[in-house]
Amino acid sequence: MTGDQVYVLLKGFIKKTLAGAGALKGEDGKSAYQIAVEHGFIGTEEEWIASLKGKDGVPAEGSYLKVEVMDQEEYKALPVKDPRTLYMLRG
Repeated sequence: MTGDQVYVLLKGFIKKTLAGAGALKGEDGKSAYQIAVEHGFIGTEEEWIASLKGKDGVPAEGSYLKVEVMDQEEYKALPVKDPRTLYMLRG
């Protein structure tokens, strides 16, 4: 199973779970950018998006999660495990 296939499965499961709990009902709310402006951010939406990155354009810690799908042997062979990566093992 590829990372893309896992993403599609997880997205569908989460959406179904939230819809069943009534969490997807209601009107659209404000965007994260609109909330940032209300809390004092000054600048365009593009500037706000750029501000979400850490030093040297690297995403700030905790701002994203990468998914890697691999065999157990591949995982064991990794010299370093990235704490911002979700490792999903086959088998």
